[in-house]
Amino acid sequence: MNNEFLTPQDVADRLGVHRDTVYEWLRSGKLQGVALSRRSGYRIQPRDVDAFLRERTGRPVRAFERAAKAA
Repeated sequence: MNNEFLTPQDVADRLGVHRDTVYEWLRSGKLQGVALSRRSGYRIQPRDVDAFLRERTGRPVRAFERAAKAA
């Protein structure tokens, strides 16, 4: 199990979207993440980003998790 967590900014940078978009996905439940506190924000596991992308595209996606391990 990968214990690495990503910030919303990490996810935004890798997906090419604005950080506010990632926060909206988190708040709406489209993307799973852990809310730490108002100050610390959210943390997201790469596998949750893969699941989010798989749901949106309908295809298996594991590239995000592999890229996170390589970074």
